Amino acid sequence: MIRSVKIACLFAVASMPPLGGQTPGMPKLRHAFTTTDIDLSPINRLTPIAVGPQGHVLFVSSAGSSALRMALVDSTGKLVRRLGQTGGGPGEVGEPQPVEVGKDRVSVWDRANAVFLEWDLKGTLLQSVKPTRLSGVSFVSAEVVGMTKVARGWQVVALNRTTGQLRELIPTADTFITAHFGLLSGAQESRYAPVPGVWSQGFVVADAGNYAVALYRWDGSLVRVLHRELAPTHASAGRIDDFFATMNRQAAARGQPPMDEVRMAMMRKQGLEQVLPAITPGGAIRVDSRDRMWVLGMEGDSAFADVFASDRFLGRLPIPCRLYNGFWGLSGAWLAVACLPDDRKFDGDAIIKLFRITEGGR
Repeated sequence: MIRSVKIACLFAVASMPPLGGQTPGMPKLRHAFTTTDIDLSPINRLTPIAVGPQGHVLFVSSAGSSALRMALVDSTGKLVRRLGQTGGGPGEVGEPQPVEVGKDRVSVWDRANAVFLEWDLKGTLLQSVKPTRLSGVSFVSAEVVGMTKVARGWQVVALNRTTGQLRELIPTADTFITAHFGLLSGAQESRYAPVPGVWSQGFVVADAGNYAVALYRWDGSLVRVLHRELAPTHASAGRIDDFFATMNRQAAARGQPPMDEVRMAMMRKQGLEQVLPAITPGGAIRVDSRDRMWVLGMEGDSAFADVFASDRFLGRLPIPCRLYNGFWGLSGAWLAVACLPDDRKFDGDAIIKLFRITEGGR
């Protein structure tokens, strides 16, 4: 039943003309910098990243004063500022997730304290908004798109950053959500929560397991569904070995013994058999300066970026990112990813790689 509805959606939008004028070409990636200085290493690779239109990158950092949780660097990797006092009081953060880097401010969702915060680039707190029920966010020019838990699944919502009010974006009779997730009909059909995101004319909801990307306008109307038929993929042995090595190194740093060999063997077998999601859950879909949508996923022990126009798939770019696991940022002509260090002797839990998005032969 799910399959037939999915195909029906595709046929329904196949005759629609491209949106936004001329279809952009396939971009390229040019490496800008990699954080190899231990002072700029984030706490671990499982940390969201926000990128600004000028190439500034905001990420969680373990460096410097232990009371400051985040580091902001420029497009050359130079430290601009540390910010985010640790704690649960006004303006403090417990589990920060960088959301946006603007020209004059940065925005952060603090999961631990359930509050949305904004600072200027001098580190002065500008506002603190505490919405209800919001569980995850991705930023787009005027609104924050996120997922909130409802009685039998998830709902896509927008957060008004001034008032803190939530607005549900998906109508109760939405065919894509019902077919792929069963969220509004009360039957959870997907192993993964919907992946939110944005495009040039609204918001996006993607099915990570079946690789279907639904484009909506801000009024909740479904425009089209972009879908890719791909063979199932599995984690590489290198990815699994990297995972265990990281776990054991972190355990040693805490003074704990390494993982039991029997347990590791069982987990390795399960890992090799498990099918990877086609789209990395937790990594919101974003658009670049030419309104192309970027979808990132795991490939072997590294990563890929699938690039779409509003009406078609443009191509796939390999991204050298050891043990990529879903944390990345994009804004304008800049893409950043969190990875394990390329040099296995590097004494840090993770690195940030920044790439410049270029066109044609540039």
